[in-house]
Amino acid sequence: MPGALLFLLGAKAAELGLTRWRKGTGFALLGAAVLPAIFAVAWFSRGHGTVALLVYFLAHNLLSNGLSEEFLTRGMVFSHLRAFIPKEWAIVTQAVLFGLLHINPFQHPDNWWLECARNVLSNAPMGFFLCLIALRMRSIVGAGLVHASLDTMNNFIGG
Repeated sequence: MPGALLFLLGAKAAELGLTRWRKGTGFALLGAAVLPAIFAVAWFSRGHGTVALLVYFLAHNLLSNGLSEEFLTRGMVFSHLRAFIPKEWAIVTQAVLFGLLHINPFQHPDNWWLECARNVLSNAPMGFFLCLIALRMRSIVGAGLVHASLDTMNNFIGG
């Protein structure tokens, strides 16, 4: 909904990171797929998964986390922060906001500040590097694919 509203208000797709990625960066994306592939092989070798479950995890994480969170944090927030503050501070700010988006206030309601700190410290570095990927590729698509693969690896560890 917020994305549709931005487009109705005149935002351009390129301003939100919805462009084709830079030529040659697909190879870097293949390199980023090595670690998730190793996790998948280990997951299958332990007998924990099926191809159907892997496809489900990838599709779920791409749609629910990868693309939507990238569009929000790197597409909408970062692109607009860059208009008001230096790029370096925009990267850091969107990374902290990315960490704050992962707070579950119901997980530890008695230690809410501890939950905030834990989520920011564990997710902000990922948000920082995903922003660098989006900047380098000139598109949020690659960052969304990396994001989905990292979340899928988390499913492997938990499953």
